[in-house]
Amino acid sequence: MNVEVRSIKLKVGCQGVTGFEEALSRITDALVVTEHFAVNQEGHGWNVTHIPTGLMAAQADEMTVAVEAAKAFERLDVDWNFTHPSGVQGFPAAVKTTAHRIKVLCVQGDLAGLRCLA
Repeated sequence: MNVEVRSIKLKVGCQGVTGFEEALSRITDALVVTEHFAVNQEGHGWNVTHIPTGLMAAQADEMTVAVEAAKAFERLDVDWNFTHPSGVQGFPAAVKTTAHRIKVLCVQGDLAGLRCLA
């Protein structure tokens, strides 16, 4: 998939399933990295956003790290097409563990680690 910039809808003010329906939405420009993940700037950092739900999946200080995290999430062997955060609940434990590792590596700025995952 070619990288493109487009407007996406973000959900703000909720933590996963809790408050998802009531959460506020806002539109922002984002770099669409994969079919299901985009990267958008927030303050001095970058968020990796799951496009179908509009929820943040990870945070990074640098755009290049956020882009690699988006690619690492996409490589996980799961169906990312869900539009409600409860879609994650059915993921195998190994996938949840790897997704958590992606978040940690993203915060740490570990490009090599992100490229090696999944």
